[in-house]
Amino acid sequence: MDVFVIFDSAQYIGRGWSNRNMLLVDGGEHRFTIPVQHHSRSASYSDIRFSENLYRDLGRFTRTLMQSTREFPCSPAALQLLNDTFPDPTAPDLPFVDAFERMAESLFSMLRGRTELLRSSAIGPRGQGPAAEYIADLVEAVGGDVYVNPIGGMSLYDDNSFARRGIRLCFLQSRIAAATFDDPREACLSVLHHVARYSPTELNSRLPKFDLLDPTAR
Repeated sequence: MDVFVIFDSAQYIGRGWSNRNMLLVDGGEHRFTIPVQHHSRSASYSDIRFSENLYRDLGRFTRTLMQSTREFPCSPAALQLLNDTFPDPTAPDLPFVDAFERMAESLFSMLRGRTELLRSSAIGPRGQGPAAEYIADLVEAVGGDVYVNPIGGMSLYDDNSFARRGIRLCFLQSRIAAATFDDPREACLSVLHHVARYSPTELNSRLPKFDLLDPTAR
């Protein structure tokens, strides 16, 4: 069985897409943010908490989600995914990683995936060494011999550092072109859009359409 490791011991990217994404609302691109509390620049993902106004923010966002997906055949599924992620938005100091894990679990269940979900912080603490060494430690700890990273991180890791540990390094690249969607902008939208727009069967048919690139392809 594959293991999906939530890298919660990594440093939080404050102005990235961790708590931001995009929907199409009335034909226009709409960026949304679920705010988090103030934190130090060195904070890890496991340190991040959602804003004290989460209940208010989620109320507004739910209305936006319903508006953007109202004509889609599976729109109730998107709302259910949001509710699974935030079952009690009034809970104080909700950890970011808790919500991420619940969303991943809900998606795996919806798509009938059998991937095991673990947090890096629960597998082993991160030391002061290079990230690649820590990742290799995690792979070994769960009994793996292949590490798959998103394609965007291709410049970050040296395959030799993994090969020395007997681990194969691969990068995941989708073969689904933007032109294959009804609207090319769909390729960059939130998973909530796709869950509302496409049935689990349709989504599952897209999942195998990827390539695992060897670093030597660079």
